[in-house]
Amino acid sequence: MKKSHTHKIIVTVVIAAVVILFYMGYALLFITAGKEMPSILMFIFAGIPIALIAGMIYAAVQRIKEIEKGEEDDIDNY
Repeated sequence: MKKSHTHKIIVTVVIAAVVILFYMGYALLFITAGKEMPSILMFIFAGIPIALIAGMIYAAVQRIKEIEKGEEDDIDNY
């Protein structure tokens, strides 16, 4: 693996981690502050960030696979 590939993978992981932490904080906000709201609303509002976390993890894994295969720029495929 080239050094530039390692750098791109690190950047991908760092960005994904920051976004995931943001979404986790958002979900925890609704879980802890949702004591007064109905349970169904709390689950919906907390479930949206959890779904976004899953999507971010999926996108980061796909991006790392692309980098390892040598497809640094996806725009060339279109």
